[in-house]
Amino acid sequence: MAQIAMIQAYVEKLAKEMLQIDGPLAVDKDGSIPVRRGSALYYVDVVDRGENPHLVRVWSIVLRGAAGGRQLLKALNSINSRILQARAYVTDDGDVIMSTELLAETLTVDNLSYACDAIGDLADRFDDELQADFSGEKSFEEEEDEDAVTV
Repeated sequence: MAQIAMIQAYVEKLAKEMLQIDGPLAVDKDGSIPVRRGSALYYVDVVDRGENPHLVRVWSIVLRGAAGGRQLLKALNSINSRILQARAYVTDDGDVIMSTELLAETLTVDNLSYACDAIGDLADRFDDELQADFSGEKSFEEEEDEDAVTV
């Protein structure tokens, strides 16, 4: 448990550096760091894997409650074939997720920044397209300034 707390503190330090935040960082009750990118919201989590190396997961719910069954799976397979740094999938509840993981023990601010940029950009890019075809709800309907990142 102490190791996870140390990793969480380190990830929060890197996130503050990446986001250029001087004050307190927003962290939810589960320890997730939420960050808005355009109409998307992504999270940074520490994943406790017991005896296995711990991971840092960067993920976004691209759409909540999407409909589409087989067609949605085909669309997500198409997205997965075009991207290298992440994966897209749908949960049993119809939530479309984009995620990637990094090894916690070798994490740097550059690695974290790359993963966050990838997930934030991909989620923001594909949420409109997927919503048009499969309904569902985006995290935010209104776009922010394209370059804005909100914590």
